[in-house]
Amino acid sequence: MGGRKLQITPDHVAVIERMASNGATLDQIATVLEVSPRTLDNWLQREDVRQCYARAKLKAIDQIAGALYAKALAGDVTCMIFYLKTQAGWREVKESQLPEGSQVIIYVPERSP
Repeated sequence: MGGRKLQITPDHVAVIERMASNGATLDQIATVLEVSPRTLDNWLQREDVRQCYARAKLKAIDQIAGALYAKALAGDVTCMIFYLKTQAGWREVKESQLPEGSQVIIYVPERSP
């Protein structure tokens, strides 16, 4: 026995977009909208709502990626390592995993003024 089918409104879409662009999860968005996760999932089946959500998530990812990249370029070693591990395939290996006689050469470019 199901309840009435809640219709999505432009206000709902605005909340979805705002929260998704700030990194909120679908469960968090559903809670704020006071709907079930299933209802939110049904709304996301609509092409316009799904596209709005996807664009907003990409906006959040872009903001964080830009900040991470800027910190890496500014010399934050932790950010540099994270970036290289996730984007350049770097990984940590134990010394015992290196072939005998291997050398590790690290090139660190000078920062431009």
